[in-house]
Amino acid sequence: MPMSILLTLGVLLAAPSQSDRLAAYIVKRSPKAKPTAKTTARAIVLEAKRHRLDVPLFAAIAYRESAFSPKTRSRRYEFGLWQLWPRSKALRGAWAALRAPGVVQGYPDSPWRKLSRAARRRAVRDIGISTYLAAWLLRWIIDRARCRRQGKPHEIYAHYHSGPRPRHKVWYARRLRLEARRIRRALNGP
Repeated sequence: MPMSILLTLGVLLAAPSQSDRLAAYIVKRSPKAKPTAKTTARAIVLEAKRHRLDVPLFAAIAYRESAFSPKTRSRRYEFGLWQLWPRSKALRGAWAALRAPGVVQGYPDSPWRKLSRAARRRAVRDIGISTYLAAWLLRWIIDRARCRRQGKPHEIYAHYHSGPRPRHKVWYARRLRLEARRIRRALNGP
């Protein structure tokens, strides 16, 4: 093999993956999230690709909701990385899709409505499960809900915070756009 091909292969194999770059960004942006940064980054990239979502915008939602911390709890009893409300009826469909074989491991094998409060809280605090639920919920909002599908992507993704209402929170959309720009720069890297 020519030396140039070997050098190209070496550079490609040594280049950090998208999840590695996202993990480095998570640690830089939120140092408290360092213990879970790699797991969070892998879950975000995997679920964004699975649900056809933009990785930087999806990661920006995680930053806006919890600063990448899976232990966060809001005053409205929303838990975890994505600030999911355990009693949400919208999560029933996501939970049913999650129960399909090989989607995400480590969840209770019973319907969402039959889970105890503690089991629901554990589920929305688990990084893999909550990321799947958040990606499913965002895809549901984009595809099926009555959100305003016209406009810029950050405006559409802002419906995650405010629901499928036609009017979303403009300030949230602006912050998503700014954070997604930072994440996109970090993912593209030098």
